Amino acid sequence: MDNRIRDIEENIKDKQIRNAYKEVGSLKASFQPHMDLCRGTNNEILTKEEEIKTRWKTYFQDLLTSQQQQTKAIL
Repeated sequence: MDNRIRDIEENIKDKQIRNAYKEVGSLKASFQPHMDLCRGTNNEILTKEEEIKTRWKTYFQDLLTSQQQQTKAIL
């Protein structure tokens, strides 16, 4: 990362603005922030990995259970 920043600075000093902008663009494109958060059943924010996994598990179980009940009701 430090080398890339130095390259950008050198490009600017050498008046190679196009190359500097390309380097900056590649730095921005490679950065993709993400958050590992999830909302619980009571709308609380879950941050711990195990809590999030448990919440997804219960969500899909509830989803599949409701779909199975709807299928049985149709039949």
